[in-house]
Amino acid sequence: MKTIIHIIAITVCIFGILACSKKSEDVILNDKGAKDVVEAQDYTFNTATKTFTPQNNIEAQITSQKDINFIYTYLIREGVSDSLVDITYTQDLDSKRSIQFVMEADLFEHIPMQDVSGLKLMIKRTDNSSDEAVINIQSFTPPLPFWENVPESLVPDDANVIQVTATAKSENGITKIELYDDYQGAFVKVHEMDLNGETTHTFDYAYTYRPNAANLKLIMYDAYGLSSEASIAIPVLPYEIYTNVTMSAQGTNAVTFNNSALLLPSFELTGPCNFVNKEEAISFFMYATSSGVSLYAPTNTTNIIGNYRCNGSPYTPITSPSNWIATRFRVLLPSNSRQQEVYDAYNTNSIPDLSDDFFDGISAPSSSAPRYSSTAEASASIFTQEAYLIWATIPNPQGTINVLLRIREVIENGNESSIRFDLLVPKN
Repeated sequence: MKTIIHIIAITVCIFGILACSKKSEDVILNDKGAKDVVEAQDYTFNTATKTFTPQNNIEAQITSQKDINFIYTYLIREGVSDSLVDITYTQDLDSKRSIQFVMEADLFEHIPMQDVSGLKLMIKRTDNSSDEAVINIQSFTPPLPFWENVPESLVPDDANVIQVTATAKSENGITKIELYDDYQGAFVKVHEMDLNGETTHTFDYAYTYRPNAANLKLIMYDAYGLSSEASIAIPVLPYEIYTNVTMSAQGTNAVTFNNSALLLPSFELTGPCNFVNKEEAISFFMYATSSGVSLYAPTNTTNIIGNYRCNGSPYTPITSPSNWIATRFRVLLPSNSRQQEVYDAYNTNSIPDLSDDFFDGISAPSSSAPRYSSTAEASASIFTQEAYLIWATIPNPQGTINVLLRIREVIENGNESSIRFDLLVPKN
């Protein structure tokens, strides 16, 4: 029995001596457990911007003691199995033992990364041995920016201005705020402002209403490029609002105006040189008399139409003014309680429409030439600084329409006088 034990011991010793006599490179080439060196930074993935830091592509330097055949890359996330996201083949690389490993950030754009912890690299060598390494990744979800104190709706004031106020907030720092309206249908930028990373900003902007705008949109951007939107409705009114409309008088031999008459509901200003072919479409004229600046119904211009000048020449009508539009006016008086209600509605932007029902209880317009006076008492045919609303009825082929004028300024200068007003005209 002792003889057998000695033989086994001698045999083991011989094999040990032979193994100890091998060269070191032979050990590496045949060692299935040889370790690879993977040098990489730790990364943070921003789940909002879909970007990595400290650099946007994941990079690693892989150094191996043996030729690498390919690299399997798995995404490690808590609660789910590791997912194969890439296979890197080395057959076209100059070096199979020193590899610059790169994964671009856009590979992860559509992958849920909230619970990511890293990438696992399974390195397969040409001798079928393998090694593993992990590149650490942590996720970061920045707080989203948001709006506060945004009004649901706003309407223009009597100067056609909407004061837009709202509070923008972002823990990441606000960099820009933009304001849009949709007067063209699609949203168009109205105003923008750059900010220096404030976490809270009170936005305050005087927006001049543009006809047909039904909505305002606020957009803020923060330091991470995140954005937040807020909408403000502008109640769609059944009438157009034209502001600061200026009309001029008949002109002189030396002065010709192109805004002495107005066509509605299309809203077109025209002058004596262009009255031709528009005579029966003009809604009213502006004319200066010795008694004051006046608005004239076309049917009332028989005796004054020739006083309009086109390059010094008097205008000669093609058709009789008696066949033109019979517009009628009524100056609304604040001293009348029912008419004061129209002033109240106008000044609080609460006129619902310009239907006959809105003017119910007020005598229909009957003046064909209301005039301005700075001295006389206001009446149904005399407007003043205090009695500045004028209701007009204008017949047209589709039916009579009601319009409302808000007189803002009268400049008395003889035949070169002018009048400025805001105008509400039905859309349909």
